[in-house]
Amino acid sequence: LGYEYVWPGPGRLLRSADPTGLYAEEQGSRLQWSTDWATWPVPTGATSFTLRVRSVAPFPQAVTIEPCGGARRRVPLPDHDWHFIGGALEGCGPGDRLQLRVTPVWRPPDDARLLGVMTADVRFE
Repeated sequence: LGYEYVWPGPGRLLRSADPTGLYAEEQGSRLQWSTDWATWPVPTGATSFTLRVRSVAPFPQAVTIEPCGGARRRVPLPDHDWHFIGGALEGCGPGDRLQLRVTPVWRPPDDARLLGVMTADVRFE
């Protein structure tokens, strides 16, 4: 008796109905830390998105937003304030995702996680 391991491939993994690249919500809040790359599935019919991001790294960071594989937009995060990011979702189809990339990432003292930015209030309309 044998079995075969079937690798689903990155395309199939990205079609998940769940966000990827995020740690569990912080206790008592709706905030989630990202890794260097996070994605959210775009609901069918959505035409726009908004989210909040916050850097608490000891140096400036930037996020690059790429909705549905379209035009990329780089947003610098020079401070520790919350920043609202939003935009249109054009050309989205089934299985498309909103992608967020963070540079540089960091590892806080006494924490094994590799962190990007804090995320909150991800909405699609």
